[in-house]
Parts: sequence; structure tokens; C-alpha cells
Amino acid sequence: MLARQGVLCNSKSRETLVLPGNWIAFRQGKYVFNKSGKWIGWLPWDEKDVVDTNGQYLGTIFESNRLYRLSHHSYRGYPGYPGFAGYSPLPSGTSDVELEA
Repeated sequence: MLARQGVLCNSKSRETLVLPGNWIAFRQGKYVFNKSGKWIGWLPWDEKDVVDTNGQYLGTIFESNRLYRLSHHSYRGYPGYPGFAGYSPLPSGTSDVELEA
């Protein structure tokens, strides 16, 4: 369960941490669902940053399974959609390698 200053349950380990706050969502693998079971986001980079179903930053999972939205979160590029490639901007001073077929 993910919480906004509250509770998160990792359905993989069935670990539940009870803290003050409101239970707002749960995580199943790399996918995040609201309390009603509707898919609301995912973790495309297998880290702690959650994006919504449109690829926009939703929040970051912190210790104690808290979900917070960082006010100054850097853009990591469009993550795509589960199963489809996304887009990441090229690092500064780089260019794509062009290969002939």
C-alpha cells in the first residue's frame, strides 16, 4: 500500500507498515494501483520514482513506504508505456550513432 504520509503494502512481500496517514494505493511489482484497484502508474526505471499512466511524474516512494511528490523533480524523459519504448533526451554534448543497414 502506498500512502500519502501513511501506509504502503508491498504485495510481493505482503509486508504492511502501519503509520499515521491515509492509505492511498498499492504496488504490485512495478505497477501502482489506487484503493479501488485502478491502474494509476508504474515504476519504469525500477527505482522509486512513480509516473502516472500518461508518463508524468506522480511521486517518489520513500522509506517507510511513503509516497511523496518532490517539488523539484528533474525530468527523466518520457518513459513510454509498459511494453513500449520511451524517450530519453540525449546527454549534453552527445549525439546518436548512425549505422548503415
